[in-house]
Amino acid sequence: MVGTADKHFRGSLIGASPGSGPYFSIYIYTAASRPEVIAGTGQTHYLFNRGYVRDAAYEGPFTFGSQLASGTGIGAYLNPPSKGQGIGGITDGTSKTVMSMESHGGFVNWGDPAADGWCGSPWGQATFYSDFGFCPDPGNGNCDSSPEGRNMGYAMPGSFHAGNVMMTGMCDGSVRGILPQIDYATFVYICGKHDGQAVNFPE
Repeated sequence: MVGTADKHFRGSLIGASPGSGPYFSIYIYTAASRPEVIAGTGQTHYLFNRGYVRDAAYEGPFTFGSQLASGTGIGAYLNPPSKGQGIGGITDGTSKTVMSMESHGGFVNWGDPAADGWCGSPWGQATFYSDFGFCPDPGNGNCDSSPEGRNMGYAMPGSFHAGNVMMTGMCDGSVRGILPQIDYATFVYICGKHDGQAVNFPE
């Protein structure tokens, strides 16, 4: 989980007090074998945009502010908010705001050869945060520069297409190919739904 307790995730899941954070490296692996988790997750090559979590001005379309799921523990995942993001909340323009981006996962080094390996994101956590940039980018420390990692990053946008073009779904339903050489500030702007920075893409 990434973000602020009881704003971006239910704090009771990790014993966090409301408003604490932001958290950037809280993971729930202990519930991975529960039947409801297995039934409700699957592999995907696309990540959904939650924007720049350090500043609410740059939230993405899959950040629902303070709307909380009902229930506690794993039950919070089974009872999502009754009201999601309205299209009217994407004030920068649906054709100029990212909904989802392609990701081929990344190499995760646990320090144990039996556990190390390439992995992607399940549907249950298939979101990305523009805070951490995109891959491949040799200048981005969040991208794994090891031979196995091939400059990709787990739960980060990136692809192995020619030129590393990332197939990107916009909020109006259109699809664009975005190069990883995109300026980082521009990347944050196109991920923000109401930051007032409406980026014009070249045609």
